Amino acid sequence: RKLIKNKQLEFVGGGYSMNDEASVHYMATVDQFSAGMVWLTENFGGAAEPTVAWQIDTYGHSAAQAALSAQSGLKGLFFSRMHYQEYEKRKQDKELEFNWHSTAGEDNIFSSVLYQGYNAPTGFCFDSTCTDPPIVADPESPEYNLPERLTKFLEFLKEQAAHYRSG
Repeated sequence: RKLIKNKQLEFVGGGYSMNDEASVHYMATVDQFSAGMVWLTENFGGAAEPTVAWQIDTYGHSAAQAALSAQSGLKGLFFSRMHYQEYEKRKQDKELEFNWHSTAGEDNIFSSVLYQGYNAPTGFCFDSTCTDPPIVADPESPEYNLPERLTKFLEFLKEQAAHYRSG
């Protein structure tokens, strides 16, 4: 509980699981969020209540998700999937972050689309299946590449920021 109280640990979402949004009845979403919030409160106390959520792998978004998220106390919602044409349009118009207007009309929630989904930045995949070079920070190593890798990472961040209004 000390980790929660000191804000050293933060929970995202708060549901028992990450719910699908595409074709579920709203009660299924309410039930799984209720179960998750009860578990968090019982195990970590009221300070563990999430303020943001993410939906990184949904297959569609229901009209009620914004309202349910806002009504559960969330202040922000981040997600990965959306139709590629809408994504490209939003990217071009710097609208990858927006207020998602709910079906109720008043329960809107700040929302943001992840820039490359839930993938690592280009050139920085360190999974066992990736071939991107590691970052070598030891200046004594013949493979030392920290300045170059840092420059490449900062270039990626500038590219990403160019598509968000808060960037």
